[in-house]
Amino acid sequence: MSDAGSEPMSDAGSEPTREEIARRKKLQKAGIGAVIVVALVAAFMLGNSGSGGDGQASGQVIIPRPVERLTLQDLLTISGELRRDELQTINSAVDGKVSSILVADGDTVNVGDTLFDLDGRSSVAVDGDFAFFRQLGPGSDGPDVEQLERILSNQGYSVGSIDYLFTEETRQGLAQYQFDQGYGGFTPESDEAVTISLSANSAGYEVGPENTIAVIIGPNVPAGSSVSSQSAGSARMASLATVDAKPVITVAVSPQDVTEGQAMTFTFTASPAPASDLTIDLTIGGDATGGLERDDADYAEAPATFVFPGGATTHQIVLQTFRDDVVESNEDIDISLTQQFNDSGFYTRGPINAAKGFILANGSETLPTLTIDSGSDVVAEGSQATLTIEADGESNEDYDIPITVIGSATVGADYVAVDDTVTMTAGSTSVNVTVSTRQDDRVESDEWVAVTIGTGPDFAVSSPSTGSFVIESEDRPELSLVGGGTVPEGGEAAFTIVADQAFVETTSVNYQISGGAKSGDDFETLSGTVVMPAGSTFVSVPIRTLDDDIIFLPSDMLVAEWPAQVGTVAVDDGEFVLQGSAVLTLTEPVFTVNLSVSAADRAELKVGQAVTVDIAAGGQTSEGIISELDASATTDEAGKETYGGVVAIAAPLEGVDGASVTIDVILAEKVDALAVPVAAVLQKGGKREVRVINDDGKIDRVTVEVGLVDDEYIEITSGLKGDEIVVVSIDEGPKPE
Repeated sequence: MSDAGSEPMSDAGSEPTREEIARRKKLQKAGIGAVIVVALVAAFMLGNSGSGGDGQASGQVIIPRPVERLTLQDLLTISGELRRDELQTINSAVDGKVSSILVADGDTVNVGDTLFDLDGRSSVAVDGDFAFFRQLGPGSDGPDVEQLERILSNQGYSVGSIDYLFTEETRQGLAQYQFDQGYGGFTPESDEAVTISLSANSAGYEVGPENTIAVIIGPNVPAGSSVSSQSAGSARMASLATVDAKPVITVAVSPQDVTEGQAMTFTFTASPAPASDLTIDLTIGGDATGGLERDDADYAEAPATFVFPGGATTHQIVLQTFRDDVVESNEDIDISLTQQFNDSGFYTRGPINAAKGFILANGSETLPTLTIDSGSDVVAEGSQATLTIEADGESNEDYDIPITVIGSATVGADYVAVDDTVTMTAGSTSVNVTVSTRQDDRVESDEWVAVTIGTGPDFAVSSPSTGSFVIESEDRPELSLVGGGTVPEGGEAAFTIVADQAFVETTSVNYQISGGAKSGDDFETLSGTVVMPAGSTFVSVPIRTLDDDIIFLPSDMLVAEWPAQVGTVAVDDGEFVLQGSAVLTLTEPVFTVNLSVSAADRAELKVGQAVTVDIAAGGQTSEGIISELDASATTDEAGKETYGGVVAIAAPLEGVDGASVTIDVILAEKVDALAVPVAAVLQKGGKREVRVINDDGKIDRVTVEVGLVDDEYIEITSGLKGDEIVVVSIDEGPKPE
């Protein structure tokens, strides 16, 4: 059977919305008119046919209703209100004056916004995991330090490694952040001095009259300010760096004469040592031929360039000669320093910039063979050095031996010129070469002198053909100090130790620190020793000052779930506040729906139940679910127990804090249920019955079982098929006249 007033069924498996359910019921009620027509017809028929199957009297009005398929809900309607939850209270971290309040009640605050200024310090909204709770400074350790470093790093401030420890790098990044915020020092101090004085080292240097400087540590200032830590001394340091002398390169060969198969060594000397690696260009010449194999060369080919290591004073190239079966006359190998363009390169060619070695002729075995013995390896300035030329056999005639004197020492200045020949007298097997050195006051490196036996027709030369010695200088450089001036806390100054002449050896220079500034508190600890490299005339030592005015207060950065809304501002501009007193509160930016129910209703509720929230203002409605329910009751003064909870809504509602709402909670729901009006079900003897109009127009009683009850309808779980018409009620009709 069908009813003209019924509506189509929903798709199988779909869940009708609350609006759809209401629409269905409206249509169903609208169809009552059609049912009443049927009822009137039925009443007319019954009134004219006598009693029906149920014993109705003539003139009674029967109100029938078709059995329907509906979605039934068991709803519980409870009360609630709109609330913004308070997130936190912002308290004053220290006693101070509220410089300015930059927000008002109800304002929305985003990350980066400043809420208020306390003693000129901005309190800024930042992202974080928890609220800051203590003052932080160097040495602080903990997760709040890591959070601070992460916030600073995310904003582009360098703090070094992000970890639990507050270091000087952390303070430097925080200082720049606070400068950008316009903070002043937390506990400003008066100017403090760091005094540096040179200490003696009798083995390495002399201390000159300018041996003390002072650095004044002033107040901290923002980066980029006009305060400069550059002083006349540091300017002098910069100028010194530009006039450092270029190394002078010389060359010598030893032994100068070799027989085939022997090696000769070309030694290059730099004075002073180059500060960094230098590429030296060479010109290779001479009668002898260089190559890779002895069949077509007299010696292993020499390189056209080599790298002089930075910091070294000598470099050697060893050339190996080849032995062959060819009778040859003397051949020479010439190596010289190639002239640079206008000598304007990174080094200078010395006066001895070329050396020549000889490969002796074959067939000279019957001649005396000469060697040379240096005698003493080291002599002091002003002393004499004696070298001895020895022969392996006697000659019955005098013969002259040519000698060459070279080295880093300068003839005339460091030693007396030596004749270029000595005579081996008949019957002798040795002759001395005496070199007299000179005393001077210059600070010099230990210089060397080499005497090499030349070639001649009356003798042969064997290794060693060169003897050498070192002239040891006892003079020391004199040191002075330059630098000083004023530097802000957290800035960097420097002092420079200057030598009047270059150091010959790498030397430790000692200094002392004194003054009112405290090491480790006002400036980073200094060692008291610095190394002066060989060949250097100055070395600079940085003084890194510490900005001990830079600290972090927990009110400097405010951590919350941003955006947040200002609840209540508790102070005014210019007001003094005590540590721990409230400045303002923060609330959620959107409303939450709070519910309040009796113990009986609380028993019907559980987290996750679907609800519909209605607010009278603007006719707003939002679907939602119960997200929180109190496990214990709150008792008022009258002893009434209530339970609270929270509803999470899908769409935001607009209103005022505390506005009342109505909450419909769906306790149970049955979709596509077989349903009849509640009034159609009768109770009889512990059973439930409905009256059904049969095909003959009579009324039969049918036993049924019921389920979910809605406001107007009840579910029939058994007893009906769904195509019946049931009797809702039977009313007495008009009495016949």
